[in-house]
Amino acid sequence: MLSPLRQRLVGQRQLLLNFVSLSSINLLNLLAPVIVIPWLLHTLGVRQYGVIALHQYLGQFVLMWVDFGFNTWAVNEVAGRAQDRRALAALVGSIYLIKLALCAVVVLALGVLALNPQWVAAAGLNLPLLAAFAALGALNSFYPGWLFQGLERIHALIVPTALARLGTVALVFVLVRQPGDMWAVPVAYLASSVLLDFSAARQLLRSVGWPTLLPWRQMVTVAQHAGQVFGSRLIIMIYVACSPLLVRAAAGAEGVAIYSLCEKAIGLCRVPFDMLANAAYPRLAREYRKTFAQRLLQLQLGAALAVVLLLTAALHFAGPYLLPADWAHAGNYLMLYSLALIPIAAHSFMGTCVLLVHGKRWALSLSIVVGLAAYIVAWSAGGWLWEDPLARVITAMVMVEFGICASRYFHSRKSGLI
Repeated sequence: MLSPLRQRLVGQRQLLLNFVSLSSINLLNLLAPVIVIPWLLHTLGVRQYGVIALHQYLGQFVLMWVDFGFNTWAVNEVAGRAQDRRALAALVGSIYLIKLALCAVVVLALGVLALNPQWVAAAGLNLPLLAAFAALGALNSFYPGWLFQGLERIHALIVPTALARLGTVALVFVLVRQPGDMWAVPVAYLASSVLLDFSAARQLLRSVGWPTLLPWRQMVTVAQHAGQVFGSRLIIMIYVACSPLLVRAAAGAEGVAIYSLCEKAIGLCRVPFDMLANAAYPRLAREYRKTFAQRLLQLQLGAALAVVLLLTAALHFAGPYLLPADWAHAGNYLMLYSLALIPIAAHSFMGTCVLLVHGKRWALSLSIVVGLAAYIVAWSAGGWLWEDPLARVITAMVMVEFGICASRYFHSRKSGLI
């Protein structure tokens, strides 16, 4: 039997391994688009890249829909069944069956849009492109990151993820050679997603075995529990889908392109904060220590503030040399958007505490409602704060993050979790 000190060291080592593994995978997922974006801008042009980015955001909506809350809820369940392969195989099989049913709903929705092309045209969308990125979102939802996160074996997916993302970059550079090659972009991403899902499936079979199914009533219970998490994210899903459409209406396809660049840059900066919280998921599922949570929250907030200051200083002094002359305004949007890093670093972890430890899913729903209210207030006030429509949209999005963070901090303090 290990001594308390040895157990603590082993736990810290596992936490560090989870953090490094999760950070590496998410960094790879973010670096691939960052590498190909300059090539797409150069080859396709700003407007066509904005069209691609708009459909990618709608694909993310499909991803969140098919995930149905399993990427958070299932981590806890997997951690509790880690020693029982039979129970784990039944849970995995049931989750994938529910995901297939949700995919059928997506196919039905695309069929309705195909029968009403005027709706697609009114939103400025392209139905084949939308179908391609919807398929990409559905494929990405079958990636079992939640399983290996709960088993604390996420490091097994680093090499397949690296190969898939390198394949994406290579295919984009090979297939996208002229402005008319816009359709090659979803093809490149779909090919790498299939490769990644195939590799993950092999790892799944080694770790769990062939998936089975839970009894029907237990499967309904699984869907209900995951649905509660999904319900707490429903408003944020609508926000994810509507924001790029709002940006397009306010600033056109070029505005969507700039918004996408800002989000990718902030996404790279937020990787360590999100992954530090995600690495702690299994430990929080097994035991909760208030001191550990407080230190982790302080670390994330301090690091986020430092990143915002460094990013702002770098853009202020080096922006004119790093950005093309006609894209200098993109640096201003990025400096404004970087403010969202501070609440982002905090509310993801506090949401974990409220959800996994305290079990108050209504608190997450309420926090998103507060964020939506902040969005409406900021959008209304933006009319006289900002003449630039894109700055108005980004200000409202930053306010969403602060609104969610404030609400979750209040519930975390009231519940004694932080």
